[in-house]
Amino acid sequence: MINSLENTCERCERFGGQTETEHTDDGMKITLEAPRYSPEDIHISIPDERMEDSYPDDLPESWACLNVNGRIVKIPKFFNVHQATANLKNGLLTLTIPKRSCAEIIVTGV
Repeated sequence: MINSLENTCERCERFGGQTETEHTDDGMKITLEAPRYSPEDIHISIPDERMEDSYPDDLPESWACLNVNGRIVKIPKFFNVHQATANLKNGLLTLTIPKRSCAEIIVTGV
């Protein structure tokens, strides 16, 4: 699975072609080249898989994605894209995506 994460980005026409993926104990970091961009120029969304135009056709069910200014970033679903953060510094956009946590179920008795 780790090897397949090396090429997580597609449709690179709006950002530079370089992508770095770093795995941590808490999640993953994806760094994209974003030269000449300011934070106001970057728009990140989570495409709705029910909408044909915004979701990649070839994306397996076990993956999610982020749309970063038209560049699709594929992310395995065991990472929580809804809690992703982004930071732009020196022409590099870093996406930090935490791993999903297990829900704790409290059992009570009567």
